Amino acid sequence: MDNQYRIVITLIILYFMKHLFSSILFIILLNSCDSLSTGRKTIDVEVENKSGGKISNIKISTSENLEKTDIAELANDAKVSKELNLKDNKADGSYTIEFTRENGKTDKKQGGYYSNGKALEKSLSISIQKDSIIFNFQK
Repeated sequence: MDNQYRIVITLIILYFMKHLFSSILFIILLNSCDSLSTGRKTIDVEVENKSGGKISNIKISTSENLEKTDIAELANDAKVSKELNLKDNKADGSYTIEFTRENGKTDKKQGGYYSNGKALEKSLSISIQKDSIIFNFQK
């Protein structure tokens, strides 16, 4: 009779261990999927001025235009880091920078992509050149 109890207890333990392992694996899988889909509600933005002159009235926003990060002016060869908040963004969209060059000309560029109001990247580097604007995203 002792042997039968041992076999039954062993089978019960194996049954629970199998389900415990499956449950733990399911929870890990569920958490990893959730962390991939949540995204970020902010993005770090670095603006570098390589235009050969001062730039001013710098506005960084999203295409939904809900939150803006403003920089009064940036000297040539200077860099500044800011954070753009996407807390109120709900849709898909892109990032926008608008600024005034030293000669008074206003430039604007859109680029990148965010999904459901959440940043897909950790940071955005914007390099303002004499004749172009370069967006570079980092995960």
